[in-house]
Amino acid sequence: RFFFFYSNKPLYQDKQQIEFETVLLSDSRATGKYQSITASLPYGDKVFITAPVFPQISYGEKLNISGPVKISRFNGASTLNKRLINDKQIILTMFFPKITVVKSTPIKSGLAVTSFIRQRTSSLFNATLPQSSASLLLGIVFGIKEDMPEKLKKDLQISGVYHVVAASGMNVSMVGAFMSVLFATFFKRQMALVFTIISLIFYALLAGFDPPIVRASIMGIAAFCAQILGRQTLALYSLFLAGYSMLFVTPGLLSDVGFQLSFTSTLGLLYIKPLFGKKEAFIK
Repeated sequence: RFFFFYSNKPLYQDKQQIEFETVLLSDSRATGKYQSITASLPYGDKVFITAPVFPQISYGEKLNISGPVKISRFNGASTLNKRLINDKQIILTMFFPKITVVKSTPIKSGLAVTSFIRQRTSSLFNATLPQSSASLLLGIVFGIKEDMPEKLKKDLQISGVYHVVAASGMNVSMVGAFMSVLFATFFKRQMALVFTIISLIFYALLAGFDPPIVRASIMGIAAFCAQILGRQTLALYSLFLAGYSMLFVTPGLLSDVGFQLSFTSTLGLLYIKPLFGKKEAFIK
């Protein structure tokens, strides 16, 4: 899988004309007369697009994008405030390409309901809370950080708690625990677990399929399936099952920082924490 993926992966040239279709799994960010969009190319690379503010591009829309791609390279200190593609310090950008919304039914897109829920939730938070609080809550629930004030971002980074506004396994754990208890009050145990699995898949869709969310969802689904079948489950097996499945579908995730941190932190919780033994109380 890795061999065929990387041997067929295209190498983009500066100012090369490209055309591709993608489903937008992150919200656009409007600043003045422009909006910024992060789209995925067919082989998983990210391209950062600058487009006119109108028409507004929304989460879940299927887009046809065509235009020249610009390759930017950064070195050393200049990368500190840049989002990098893979580990090669290359950023792919497109300025004012032709963007067409592909007409498709809600069933085919599979994202109409989630898009509606995200938009309504975002509108509710913004209408009832101050901007900083609304953006913080959107970050915690969905991992949405596009509208977060820059000062709040810097404060979170300086205090070392920026991970709170990133969709992660913690979110999946809370959703799984809450939904399993909720459904257990109305249905038999096995049926409640089935509905909980469906809820995890739906939440992963809401959160935009970020690698940490997908990893935690696969592990959660494996654990709930084991309970349904009356079998035991080992976290390590579930972790490697998640990694194998994700890399088989998208091998490019191997160089994704979110993927790397999610798996190494989970391994640390599984194997480093037990090594402390009786010293755990003192360390806490």
